Amino acid sequence: MSCEQYQETLSAFLDGNSVERDAADAFRHLAECEVCRTFLRSAVELQRSFRAMPVPDLPTRVDRRIMQIPALEKARQRDWPTRLAAILRHRFNVPVPALAGGASLLLVALGFSIWLLTRQGLVPERQIIYVVSTPTVEVYGIRTASENSQH
Repeated sequence: MSCEQYQETLSAFLDGNSVERDAADAFRHLAECEVCRTFLRSAVELQRSFRAMPVPDLPTRVDRRIMQIPALEKARQRDWPTRLAAILRHRFNVPVPALAGGASLLLVALGFSIWLLTRQGLVPERQIIYVVSTPTVEVYGIRTASENSQH
């Protein structure tokens, strides 16, 4: 095994997650390796300093969200409308009736906008007819059709 693998085993030992045989091999390796002994000293000091640190005060919002986790897990097993309501309540922290009211107002505004856009097409458009007339001109002795009929 390499020093890196021994160090992972020692770290797992400190966390209480090592296999007894691997830990014994790692401790035998410590007798020979100064690098791994330094690693173990540093890891033990780090673990002690973490344990000595005061526990931070969490905001009540975090506590409330943590307490909602079991309810969310149960909601995942229920039918989809209840699950969706639980997700929305958790995600936006807004009551579901308020979300439903907001969604319905949005749909009404969208429908009104579509109605206004289609209503403009119902107004009759004015038709503009352009009348273009050209004067009769004689070019190089060629007469127009109206003059030919007179002769």
